[in-house]
Amino acid sequence: MSWVAAVFGLVGAVLGVLSGAFVEPLKLRFAAKARRRDERVDRSGQVVKAARDTRDALTEVKAIFKLRQRQRVPASFGPWDRGQQAMDEARKAGSALRGATALVELSGPDALASAARAMRNAAAPLLLEPPSTEEAFDASLSTFDAKLDEFIAAARRHVG
Repeated sequence: MSWVAAVFGLVGAVLGVLSGAFVEPLKLRFAAKARRRDERVDRSGQVVKAARDTRDALTEVKAIFKLRQRQRVPASFGPWDRGQQAMDEARKAGSALRGATALVELSGPDALASAARAMRNAAAPLLLEPPSTEEAFDASLSTFDAKLDEFIAAARRHVG
């Protein structure tokens, strides 16, 4: 009876090793895929947060712009000018947006990277030199919002 147990033990060991040899690469592949998905979720979240911060700062710049037009306040009236502070905050948020977008461009996929690039390009004119009229400012912000919505939709497709 001992030789039968030995044969069954040997066959079981061989089958265990073979099944492990076939299953382990599958486990590793699924783990790598999950890791890439988590990375995309994190990077997409960074882009959306940076975009929202940029938009909030630009909205504040627009509010100050409107207030100045209504009250006929000079564009700059001292070193502690709130308009300049708001523009500096917007540029800092825009810098964070560029960094987060670059990470998405590095990791892909291409559709997500191009949506992030389009959103960053829509924010660039607002951050370099804000439009001189309220209508132009609103149009630029609307374009930025549309590109942000497109990025969020692309992120949902590629992450979810």
